[in-house]
Amino acid sequence: MPGHFDSFFEKYYSISPQPSRVPFTLRRGDRLLLIGDSITETNRHSRMLETYLAVCMPELEVEVRNIGKGGETAEGFLKRIEAECLNYQPTAATICYGMNDAGYLDNNRTGADAFRAASEKIVAMLKEAGVRNVLASPGCIGRLPAWEFVRELKGTLDGINTSLLYMRNEAATIATSGRLPFVDHFWNLYRARLTAAEKYGSEYAVCGADDGVHPSWAGHTVMAFGLFSALGFDGDLGNFTIDLENKTAATTGEHDFKAEADNAYAFVSKRYPFCAEGQLDKDWFIRSGMTLVPFNQRFNRMTLKVTGSTAARYCVAWTNAQNMLDEWHIYTSAELEAGINLADDFQRTPFSNNFQRIDDLVFQKQNVESAITWRETNAQWTEASLGAYEAERVRLLNQIKRAFVPVAHNIRIEAIV
Repeated sequence: MPGHFDSFFEKYYSISPQPSRVPFTLRRGDRLLLIGDSITETNRHSRMLETYLAVCMPELEVEVRNIGKGGETAEGFLKRIEAECLNYQPTAATICYGMNDAGYLDNNRTGADAFRAASEKIVAMLKEAGVRNVLASPGCIGRLPAWEFVRELKGTLDGINTSLLYMRNEAATIATSGRLPFVDHFWNLYRARLTAAEKYGSEYAVCGADDGVHPSWAGHTVMAFGLFSALGFDGDLGNFTIDLENKTAATTGEHDFKAEADNAYAFVSKRYPFCAEGQLDKDWFIRSGMTLVPFNQRFNRMTLKVTGSTAARYCVAWTNAQNMLDEWHIYTSAELEAGINLADDFQRTPFSNNFQRIDDLVFQKQNVESAITWRETNAQWTEASLGAYEAERVRLLNQIKRAFVPVAHNIRIEAIV
């Protein structure tokens, strides 16, 4: 939480409805649809979610489809819910509207009424089709977008955020009455804005430097954090316990110990950490967003514990199977005995290259899904085109599965004398 709050937060946060937590569990083989506007379509937090499922929870074999559509409202989605949602036979869905429903107007209660009515219909239709739903609120904006139509509407930052807060509160009410998991993107992003301003200065743009509406990578990391929480992710990606005295190791969570040689402990892993590199004070990096919410502590825990220490301090390197050194850190024996989070401490990991290949494939797949969603705007589109794009989507799905392979890596521990 930030150390101070602005007048908007102090005025509204305490009176915002807070739904109780509703448990949710993704099931093996779920078909998960990501429903929303351009903030969903822009494959950032949606891409983080799919990549996380592919490498951190591969045993679930969840198939993700992003059907976000830029400029869309909840009411607009109802016009395509049969042909571009239920036809995919989803078993689970995340729903996130409200930004466009607010209309970039100040204090838009009329828009909130329309948003509530349309959202209730969406939830009801999906529920009737047997879909398990997670409902998300819209986010906030960080500054007034410089779009001409917004200037003509003469809205203010606090006024538009008040309208978005109305949408948020309606979504929270629907989640409460329907006993749905709820993602509070509005207050999560608002708090992150205040935290970031304290940590990194006023130029840091959680909600996006271009328009203040479409979040930066840091903002999308905050959104992913909220989604992962609502989806019930555990975040325990496995443990490595190294016994220095006996030169052996034990593991949990799809990791196998192979051998020790020259203070390097060799493992093969069938689960990856979520890999992210970059400057901590720049909003265009996922790694920076991880400093605004406890992402690594909650959802990216790959723990190393060391027993049998004889020195006060140790140098720890996490390398590939060829012992190529990318990064190392120094720890006390007490820190290692208590346990360190490798995924949090190491930006560059032995998994990074494989992770990037899979993330790139997810990016390509979600771009294909976006092209399918926007097909009515393509004058050259035919039924044959749809078949070709769906075939390309399946090809990329299979490539993602094939790209996920076990990773051999070493943890080298050297005493500092």
